[in-house]
Amino acid sequence: MRFSVNDGASWVEADRDGSMNGVQEAQRPVVTVSKRAVDWCKLGGETIAPPDSLDLRVGEAGPTIYGQVYALGVTDKTGAGTGLTGELGVGDAGVDPALWSWKPATFNHDTSANSNDEFMATLPTVAALAGDKRFAFRFNLSGGPWRYCDADGLQMGGFSEDQTGRLHLGSVGIDECRLQFPVSLSSRQGVNAGTVYGRVLARSVTDQAGAGAGIEGQLGYGPALTLPSDAAWSWQAAAYNVDAPNGQDEYRADLIGPAAGTYSYAYRFRYQAGPWSYCDLDPTDGTVSTAQLGALTAQSAAFKEISECKLQFVSTASVESGGPVTAYARVRVPGFSEDAGATAGLWGQVGVGTAGSNASTDPAWGWGAASYFGEIPDAGEDEFIASFTPAYTGSRAVSFRFAIGDGGWSYCDLNGSDVNGYEVGQQAALSVGNTSIDFCRLQFPAAADAGTLVYGQIYVAGVTQNAGADPSITAELGFGRKIEDPGVASSWTWSAATYNTGCTTCGANNDEYQAVLTAKPDAGHYAYRFKRNGATCYADLDGAGPFGGFNGETTGGVENLGVVTR
Repeated sequence: MRFSVNDGASWVEADRDGSMNGVQEAQRPVVTVSKRAVDWCKLGGETIAPPDSLDLRVGEAGPTIYGQVYALGVTDKTGAGTGLTGELGVGDAGVDPALWSWKPATFNHDTSANSNDEFMATLPTVAALAGDKRFAFRFNLSGGPWRYCDADGLQMGGFSEDQTGRLHLGSVGIDECRLQFPVSLSSRQGVNAGTVYGRVLARSVTDQAGAGAGIEGQLGYGPALTLPSDAAWSWQAAAYNVDAPNGQDEYRADLIGPAAGTYSYAYRFRYQAGPWSYCDLDPTDGTVSTAQLGALTAQSAAFKEISECKLQFVSTASVESGGPVTAYARVRVPGFSEDAGATAGLWGQVGVGTAGSNASTDPAWGWGAASYFGEIPDAGEDEFIASFTPAYTGSRAVSFRFAIGDGGWSYCDLNGSDVNGYEVGQQAALSVGNTSIDFCRLQFPAAADAGTLVYGQIYVAGVTQNAGADPSITAELGFGRKIEDPGVASSWTWSAATYNTGCTTCGANNDEYQAVLTAKPDAGHYAYRFKRNGATCYADLDGAGPFGGFNGETTGGVENLGVVTR
């Protein structure tokens, strides 16, 4: 205090023990003036509590953390309180929180009681913070002093490190990896066995778009049932393929068949040239087991095997008896189909049988030779073509098959032999109607042995009524197995027939042809066929034409084809 008796011309100052001994600094009362602090704060939101502990990688996106603050007359109004600042911080245990790393938080909402403001921020995970850490909120009002906030709030004994969140912030590395697929392969030495895929998770790296920076993947193989860490394993670089679910990156590599033998294969990954993490088919147990490795069987360089084939398409779904049909099929022999030209020793056949019967098991199919047509370079396949003239009328089906040398047949349907195996429902449907030639018939005899003269007749309006043989007509006598379609099966043998000038049963309309039957003892049956201007008429004993089909069926116990006698 100070006093004046002369209107302020002079003053006498007074401290706490009076003015008699003058003014002493130690006797001056002290007043401290500071900005206002918030009244209360807490780590944790109104409904979302902070996690007790977290395990993150440096640079990995941390979770959103919430905090609450109360300041009388500020937070109890709608919206963000004027002058409030909130921050989320991370630092070492035992260190003054003022020295932690802090980042701004943003207003989230008013609490349900409209007393507190809730703020939020993403937990920072910068590289300089690696190790075991603590995290908390802090708030100030209009640049005033910070109040630090733990999980039980300031009214519970003030800020306590024991009530802060716990964070283990580790260095980036491979968290998980797996051999994705396939689980097994077979190949020939030096030939691509197939593409093998693997996946890797390195948190904060692979969960970004595109290839994770610093990730290296390799595909390897080694002796069967040995661990991939074995020195005998061989490794090759794998390439990033796509982003996979759950923050993983997928890699791919083609496995080239080694020398003949059995092998295991696996993936391995590392980050920034760090230690390798080896990967089997089951990543859940955290270990690599020989039972969970891929299995590879490699054949010798000379080994040939059909890996897949497909009936590509048939030129028509409906044709008259004896009409032309063309079918295409593709086949892959790994290591050979990729080369130019036909694969040596590979041969194909087209087959026709009764609709609904299984070409791969039913013997009543006629099979005819197919020929090499060309390469399909992109797929590493050979394409074959077959032309045939189906004879038997009715609902029929078409298939293809391939073999190498004397090996077994691989049957090919429309969706490929590698899809669900061979399926009757994937055979091509073919409807065979009656011929357009007016009439033809196997005339005589109904049964014959080799060396017998066999006759057949044909009628074409306006043509066969004329004297002599018409040059537009050709006739053939054929023999083979009745159950195999004569217009398809290579087992049927055909020889030219000649015009019979002395026909006594032809009348005014028909022309007759004759040929000596040269059937083998096991031939079974014989028939005639006539051709004119691109049309074919297959002739059985009851005749064929627009009003009668050729089906080789037995009617009333009587054979409709000629029978070869012993």
